[in-house]
Amino acid sequence: FTFNIPIFSGLETRGKTKEAKAKMIQASYAKEEADERATLEIKEAYHQLVASRESVKALEIAVKKATENYKLQSHEYNLGLINNLDLLQSLKELHEIRRESNRTQHQSILNAYQLKVAIGEAP
Repeated sequence: FTFNIPIFSGLETRGKTKEAKAKMIQASYAKEEADERATLEIKEAYHQLVASRESVKALEIAVKKATENYKLQSHEYNLGLINNLDLLQSLKELHEIRRESNRTQHQSILNAYQLKVAIGEAP
């Protein structure tokens, strides 16, 4: 008869148990970190969306004012009160504001999609 009694297997089992617990704790910390990163990403996407929507509103007002300014400048030009350079400058400003408004509107749409992706509602 031969008996094979592992004398040190208790230490091996204890070591494996400690290692498994350490891996479980590490996985828990990794999950916490991933959750925090996801929350931060959602908050950033939301704030970017809010800011871009506010910019869109402000630029819509600016476009209306620039359009009104151009119309007034055009009327004054027809009356001979200003020269063509003044009229062209107001037209240039109107186009620049419209371009910025369009760019901001597109950015706002992109920000809305980024928020959807961040919260898991990918289109």
